[in-house]
Amino acid sequence: MALANLVEAQVPIFHGEMKEDAFSQITAYFCFGPDSDCTSVAQPFLRTHSYHCVLQFDHKNMPTVLSKKLYMGNIMVHLMKGCYFNGSWSVGVLFAEWFNEIAENKSKCPEVTILMVVLTSTAASSCLSKFNFTGNQFSEVYLLHIKILEDLRTRAPGKFHKLMANIFEAI
Repeated sequence: MALANLVEAQVPIFHGEMKEDAFSQITAYFCFGPDSDCTSVAQPFLRTHSYHCVLQFDHKNMPTVLSKKLYMGNIMVHLMKGCYFNGSWSVGVLFAEWFNEIAENKSKCPEVTILMVVLTSTAASSCLSKFNFTGNQFSEVYLLHIKILEDLRTRAPGKFHKLMANIFEAI
């Protein structure tokens, strides 16, 4: 259990790295350029918190929600992989045994943690809303994602564990 607490304790350390990675990746993913109206593109996704879903882009690079599977969007998976599972010094590699330990859950598969998903979602949200990620400015978004995942874990533990295992597998 001490190992689990160590991994959980390390996730907030990634704030700075996640901020930088999210900014560049969100900009590229949504095809934001100097002539783009980032606000009008981002607002519908921020209002509905669907930026973490699977998106599809049309010929003008305008995104629409393709699947409402929570937290399974390409950008989310890419950001989590880059931040938590990239390189020999990453948490995903250094603490690989821990991810296997939590495979004793209902899905019988390794899972990502709620904090990993929430920090990534908060970073994506902050980048879409003014490209700024400082202090407690996005604590409401952070707490919203915590609530969504905690409620899912309480209401439908099987679905929760399947979701977290699916995210881990996608990474």
